[in-house]
Amino acid sequence: MYIASLFKSTTILLEVLVMTLNDNTLLVYAHPLNGSFNDALREVAKAHLPNLQISDLYAMSFKAVADWRDFQGDQFPLQYTAAQKEAFLREAFADDIQKEQEKLLWCDLLVLQFPLWWFGAPAILKGWLDRVLAKGFAYDQGKWFEQGLLKGRRAKLVLTTQSLATSYCAEGIHGPIEPFLQPLHHTLKLVGFSLEKPFIAYGVDGGSADLRQSYLDQYRASFL
Repeated sequence: MYIASLFKSTTILLEVLVMTLNDNTLLVYAHPLNGSFNDALREVAKAHLPNLQISDLYAMSFKAVADWRDFQGDQFPLQYTAAQKEAFLREAFADDIQKEQEKLLWCDLLVLQFPLWWFGAPAILKGWLDRVLAKGFAYDQGKWFEQGLLKGRRAKLVLTTQSLATSYCAEGIHGPIEPFLQPLHHTLKLVGFSLEKPFIAYGVDGGSADLRQSYLDQYRASFL
């Protein structure tokens, strides 16, 4: 019985691994500097995910501010989400939004990668969520959570922190990290994504070379 159970568990693990490597993965990357530790993490993903598209938001000069320039044409409602729904029906989103939405429809796995700044994602990533996860495209009235319009896909956060892991616990100066990630996780769940466990590299800003290498090894091992 033990051997059979072990064989079944191993088979399931291999099936999950094959599925992950064959996934279409969209990596939305929000870090401004080449040569950063986030850049090193991105290189690991590029080396191990054959079906990978990357939206490098800073390199793209992605527009972070949601406004009526997000729509092609005129006579849109004055309420932004209502204007999004109208743009969806008229196929009138701005070109940069359309391109990101096409990537989302293509992907099986969405990875949001960023440094934790002031206990949240950089503004450019928040702007990507505001503009791309539009009403009509990602959700609608009664079409959220299990019925979200992007259901059937998975999402994962990959992030770095300046503070050490000991700072993000019940006794630490910041408390547990989960409340800081909740707005992102809740947003992703609302539009239908199922969530994978986040990968968090703590204390890499100013951390030792050994600490950084350890996190790179852990991240690399997650693909093997």
